[in-house]
Formats: sequence, structure tokens, C-alpha cells
Amino acid sequence: MSRPWHHVLAAVLTTLLLCPCHGQARGRPEEAEQLAEQAERERLQGHLQQAVAHLQRACQVYPLPLCFYRLGQAQEQAGALLDAQEAYARCLRDRRATAELGRRALGRLQGLLVQREEAAQLAQKADQALPLGRYQEAEQLLEKAQNRYPLPGYLCRRAQLYEKLHLPGKAESLYRACLDHPRASVEEQALASQRLNALISRIQEAQRLYSQGREAHMAGRYAQAVDRYREACLIECPPVVLLALGRAREKLGQRQEALTAYACCVSAKENSPVEKAGAQKRLLALRARPPLRAAGLALGALGVTGLITGVGLHAAAAGGLSAFQMTPDLTGDDQARRDERDRILVLSTGSAVSYALGTVSLLAGAALFGVATYKTDAGAHGALCDHLHLWPTRGGSGLSLDGRF
Repeated sequence: MSRPWHHVLAAVLTTLLLCPCHGQARGRPEEAEQLAEQAERERLQGHLQQAVAHLQRACQVYPLPLCFYRLGQAQEQAGALLDAQEAYARCLRDRRATAELGRRALGRLQGLLVQREEAAQLAQKADQALPLGRYQEAEQLLEKAQNRYPLPGYLCRRAQLYEKLHLPGKAESLYRACLDHPRASVEEQALASQRLNALISRIQEAQRLYSQGREAHMAGRYAQAVDRYREACLIECPPVVLLALGRAREKLGQRQEALTAYACCVSAKENSPVEKAGAQKRLLALRARPPLRAAGLALGALGVTGLITGVGLHAAAAGGLSAFQMTPDLTGDDQARRDERDRILVLSTGSAVSYALGTVSLLAGAALFGVATYKTDAGAHGALCDHLHLWPTRGGSGLSLDGRF
């Protein structure tokens, strides 16, 4: 655990008192003052990098206490708090500094030490959340600590956390940032290098398994493709693998497993618009398939029933008409013959209506069933490489293109 800021401040002040103060350095004070004034204008305009460069040059030309103080201000605004802390300390160490300037430098130094202690406390809370599996909370705490006081050690710890969250692109980017950090210790650089090399090896192995799964998928060996995709997901799980896994599951008729893979692809943090849109499309198609197919089957059944009813009514009408024509009118009851004729006409009309409704229902049911089948099979049957797949590359800021276009 880090020491309280006032203990650190006491150590810094002790160092200042013990360090011999340099006498008037050789150089050109006028040139240093001009550079400092130019840098101050740049700092106020927000050109922090230029301001820092000019103030560093001014300190080399003629190390005035005011130059060190302004350098600390510019570095603090630029986020280089460790460098700013050193610049304020050098201002305090210079005996030529006025009492007012020394008071201001001491106040800024105290503020930085307080920030450093607050960041250490946030990092400690993140360490307590990790064993409990509260990775999202730990991620937020470490990000706040890094923003509060950007130390290279926080970069490495955040990268390790992103590995646990299956975000290899972000992890790789932070490991490289730690390696490039000018204030990183030898131990921190060694840890970042070791973790980075292991991460790159895992990404390459996952890419190899994904390629094997894609080849099996294209050849119609869907069970083998699922195995390769699952092995890739156990190492690293980018959205492209989840999308491919969902498609292979779908081809095997494993609807629920395919839905799970697509849902994970949509919710993945490291996601590209192409992969997310593809997964969302497949989710909608799979969720819409049962209602459409059920409606198609119901309409088809209704159509078959209508056709059977039409056949029955037609047979009844034909039989009645034949009997009517063959039976002579011996009673002279015209009303009875008219009623029989009307009954035969109703049966004939009902047969025609049943035929028509049955045919329409059967065609509509077949159409709905075909649409549901096409929506499902068209997306699942599409080649895995018909569009570009994106995979994090070294550095995290780049993406590799995998596919045909």
C-alpha cells in the first residue's frame, strides 16, 4: 500500500534540503525568458506539447525557477504528472526562487501528491473487486485511477483486466502503451512485454483455429467447424468467431445455441458494424422463423381442409343432381322439386367456395413457409467470406481484413 501523501511530501522536502543548489548556470537568461514567454502563450492557447518543448529548451539554456514552475504547469495540463512533479520539485530546490513562487510550487506539488494517493486508493479498491469477479467495477476503478494520476503500472493492470474481459485489442494497446511509457520501470516493462507476447500468441492460435473452422464450414462439415470455432472462443472470442459459430450451429439445426452465439456477438464490446449487423440480422430471422412457419403450416392445413370439404360438397351436389334428374315427378309437387334443386345448388356453390378458399389458404401457407425457410437458410448458407471480417491486430488500433471482396 502506498504511503500517505504528506509522508511522500516530507521525503521530497528532505531531498530538496539535502541536495546542493547549483549556482548561477551559464547561459543566456534573455533567451530563456523569451522562450518561457512564448511557451506561456502557447500553454494558454492549448498548444501544450509545443509549450513543453519550449520550456524544456528554456531550462537547458538558463534554468530559471520560473521556467521550471511553468514547465510543471504545462506538463500537468498535458497529463504528464510525474514530469510535472519533478519540475515543481526542481523549482523548490532552486534557492533563487522567490517566496511566492516557492509557495505556489509547493501547493502544486502537494496537489499532485494528493491526486497520486487518491489514485492509489482507487487501484486498491479495484484489486479488492477482482477476486470477487466484479470485473466491470474493477475496470471502472482502474480507469478512474489512470485518469487521476496516469502511472505506467495502471496501464499494465488495466491490460490484464481487459484480458479477463476477452478484449484482446484493448489489452494489447495498453501493454504497448506501458512499454512506450518513458516512466515505466524495468519490472513494469518486463511484465508488459511478457504479457504482450503471450497475448499475441493466443490471438494467432485463435486465428488459426478460426481459419480451420471456416474451411470446414465452406466444405459442409458443420460439426467440425463448430468444434474449431469453439476451440477458438476458448482462447480469444472476437465477434467474427461468434458470428461464424452461430451460422454453423444454425446449419446443424441447433437453433437455441445459434441464438446464444448471435446474442453474444451483438453484445460484444470489441465489435465492428459489419459483424454486429450480420448477427442482428440472423437473430431477427431465427426469432421470426417459428411464427412464420407455424402460420404457414396452419394456413396449409386450413387449405387442405377446404379442399377436402369442397370435394365432399361437390360429390354430394353431383349425387343429388343425378338423383334429381333420374327421379320422375309422380306427385306433381313442384315445391318439393324446387327445394331439392335449391339444395343441390347450395351444395354446388359451397363446393366452389371451399375449393377457392382451400386453394388460397394452401398457397398462402406454402408461401409463408417458404419465406421463413428462405430467411433462415439464405443467411446461414451465405459464405463466411462474402464480406470482410475484422480481427484486432498488433497495437490494438488496427484491424486485419479476413475475407473476400
